[in-house]
Amino acid sequence: MPTYEYKCKDCGEKFDEVKKIEEYETKGVCPKCKSQNTQRVFNFASLFGARSDDSCGPARHT
Repeated sequence: MPTYEYKCKDCGEKFDEVKKIEEYETKGVCPKCKSQNTQRVFNFASLFGARSDDSCGPARHT
């Protein structure tokens, strides 16, 4: 399943969510403040399996 990166517009938290492709249009829920006022962040690293904070290596699952 794809991993999508989000940023919370209320508290500024950046987070990832693993979702089914069918769930692409659903909003992310901020794990810090529980807001749904989030914005999907597009980055090229996610297309190749890397996180934006580690664009030179493979994605890490925590």
